[in-house]
Amino acid sequence: AAPSAVSLPACTSTADITTAYNAWVAGFSVSGGCSPTSNTGSVPSLPANAACNGASLSFTLTANNGTGYCVATSSSSSTFLATADNIPPVITVCPSDQEFCKVPNNIYSIPVIQVTDNCTIGINYSYSISGATLRTGTDNDASGVFNVGVSVIAWTISDGCGNSTTTCSTTVTVNPLPVVTWNTILDEQCLTSTTYELTGGSPVGGTYSGIGVTGTNFDASVAGVGTHTLTFTYTNANGCVNSATQTITVVNCVITVDLKLFLQGYYMPGTGQIMQPVLNNQLVLNSLPTETDTVIVELHNPTTFITVDSMKAVLLTNGSVSATFLQHPGSYYIAIKHRNTIQTWSKDPVPCTFATPLYNFSLAANKAFGDNQILVETGVWAFYTGNLNGDDFIDTNDFPLLDNDAFNGVAFEYVPTDLNGDGFVDTNDFPVFDNNAFNGVTAMYPQ
Repeated sequence: AAPSAVSLPACTSTADITTAYNAWVAGFSVSGGCSPTSNTGSVPSLPANAACNGASLSFTLTANNGTGYCVATSSSSSTFLATADNIPPVITVCPSDQEFCKVPNNIYSIPVIQVTDNCTIGINYSYSISGATLRTGTDNDASGVFNVGVSVIAWTISDGCGNSTTTCSTTVTVNPLPVVTWNTILDEQCLTSTTYELTGGSPVGGTYSGIGVTGTNFDASVAGVGTHTLTFTYTNANGCVNSATQTITVVNCVITVDLKLFLQGYYMPGTGQIMQPVLNNQLVLNSLPTETDTVIVELHNPTTFITVDSMKAVLLTNGSVSATFLQHPGSYYIAIKHRNTIQTWSKDPVPCTFATPLYNFSLAANKAFGDNQILVETGVWAFYTGNLNGDDFIDTNDFPLLDNDAFNGVAFEYVPTDLNGDGFVDTNDFPVFDNNAFNGVTAMYPQ
C-alpha cells in the first residue's frame, strides 16, 4: 500500500518537512502474498534545504510473490510535495531622511527599518554607509557615529532562504554648528550698577542670557555680589545652536578716603595744627566747635582725569576729612574744592580701597599736584586761600567780593569772603588775599 499524497505549504519548517517525509516513507508497505519482494528501499530521498528550495517527489511501490510461487504483481503510487519559499521580504517602513545638528560625541539615533516576510524563518539585515561617513553593519538599526556632511545608508534585506530586496536608502545630514565667539572682557561692576551693555557676541543676531540679563543689559543689582557666567547664544538657518560664555564679577563697591589737609586762611599757627571753627564762628546752625567747614572731595580718572564721583564732607579743625564713595576700588586722583580756596589735587593717583590709608597733604608741598601749597608753619603745608569767584585764579577779579562785604561789615554769616574764618569780613581778611594775588597763584591739576 502507498501513503496518501502529502502537500506542504511554503514556510513549513525543516523539522516539520522531515517529520512529514519520514511518515510518508513509512507509509509504503507490503502485506499478504507469498514471500513477497518490493522496492521500498528505493523511495527517493528528501532534497537538501527543502524548506527553502521545496521538494517534489513521487514513488510507485511494486510488490511480487517470491520465486517458486505463482506469479503475482501489485503496485501503488504516492507523491510528496513541499512548496518552495521564493518570495523576498517586504520593507514596510524605510527610515525617512534624517537631519541633525552636530553633537559632541557625533552619535545620532536613526529609526529602525521595518520589514515583513511571508515566512518566519528569519530576516537578515545589512547596511552600508557612504558619503561623509563610511561604515557597515548587520542590524536593523544604523544608529551610531555620523560625520558632518551628507551620508547615505543603503539597506539590504534578505530572508532565511536568501530571497533579498535592496530598494531602500536613507540620507543622513549632519549640519555643523555655527561658529560663535564672545571675546569681550566684561568690566567688573558695582552692586549698585543697573545698566551695563553687553556687546561683542558674534555672529550678529544672537541673544545674551544669564542672571541679571535682560536683552543686552546686565543689571548687577539683580545678579548680586559674586562672579557670574553669562552666555551668548546663536541659532543659524539650519536651526543649529552654539554658544560662548564670559564671566562678570559684581563687587560691593565702597571706597573710603581719609585725608588730612589745611586751608591757608583758616589755619592758626602755634595752636598745635588747628584751624578756625569757621562754621561756629559764622553761626551755622547745628555746627560743632570741632568743625571747620565743608569741602567737596572728588575722585578723578587717572588717565582721562574726568570726575568719577564727588562727595561733600566736613573738614574738622584738626585737618581731618573723610569721604565714602560707591565706586570700584582702584587708583584715582583726589581733588579738594572749597568755597574760597584754590582747588588742589593729589600729586599722583592714589590707590583707593574700602580702607584707604591716610593721605596727608599737609606733610609736604609735593603731596599736591604741582607742589601747589604754601608753608603755614614749620612742617605744615596748606591750600591757597583767596579764589572767591571759583575761576582757579587768585587775582583782582576776586577782590570786589571781598571789598564789598568788608565795606558792609558782614559778620556771622556763612560767606566765603571771611577768608580767615573768624566770623567777620574786614581788613584782617585782606593780607592773605593780597599776598596770593600778588604772587599770581593759580590752580594746578593734570589736563
